[in-house]
Amino acid sequence: MERERSHYIHRWETLGVGTAPYRALGVISLPSPSLAETNTTAYNLQLQEASEAAQNLGVSLGSCRVCGMGIMNNYVIKDATGRHFVVGSDCVRKAGDSKLVSEVEKLERLQSGRIRRLKAEEKAEKRRLEVEAELERQRAETGGRTYQEIEAAKRAEVLAVRAAFIAEKNDWLIRVLERAHQGGFVQSILDELRGTTLASVLPPRALAILSDIYAKTAGGRSGSKGYDVALNEFTERLEAMREYL
Repeated sequence: MERERSHYIHRWETLGVGTAPYRALGVISLPSPSLAETNTTAYNLQLQEASEAAQNLGVSLGSCRVCGMGIMNNYVIKDATGRHFVVGSDCVRKAGDSKLVSEVEKLERLQSGRIRRLKAEEKAEKRRLEVEAELERQRAETGGRTYQEIEAAKRAEVLAVRAAFIAEKNDWLIRVLERAHQGGFVQSILDELRGTTLASVLPPRALAILSDIYAKTAGGRSGSKGYDVALNEFTERLEAMREYL
């Protein structure tokens, strides 16, 4: 039976573009030309994906079927006979088909999110390439290292010298504590004394405990002459270290 046309004829039908009713199937976007300038690989990949999607749907991209204008966002339309073609969003709005407009606007919202993500990725990739080029320039200038790598090496050298200095100044205490076998507390102090902290800047409570451990290990039991001698030695060495602060 022939369709009833007495009350309404779709604008596209009057232009010879398919047969109503029309439905929007999706949108295929061509990659931005600017992407080709910053990332040829990504541009070619997106172009290939768009071409494959168009081939699967049997449509040609880049030109609106209704007005003939060039388009980047190709909205794929299916007509009543099952044929597919692409149009721009402006021509959809001008057609006066409220249901089709709603479908395309929904696709537009989804596409806008996708475009924002792609632009963000494009911007990030451009920035990555700029940074990479700058680092290569620095390596060429310095003979193989970036400015940051050079600064890191300098800091590491300074820290190594400082650690060696601290370990040397703490050696008198380290050698005695290594014989003490006092468990976790002594081990944690040893870790500090071997390169990060001068003994003279340890907290008073820690120094009080260490003085007793030192005196017992180096001199003998508490209250003995050897203990008192070792305790005095600990105090004198600690005071002598103040000059390095």
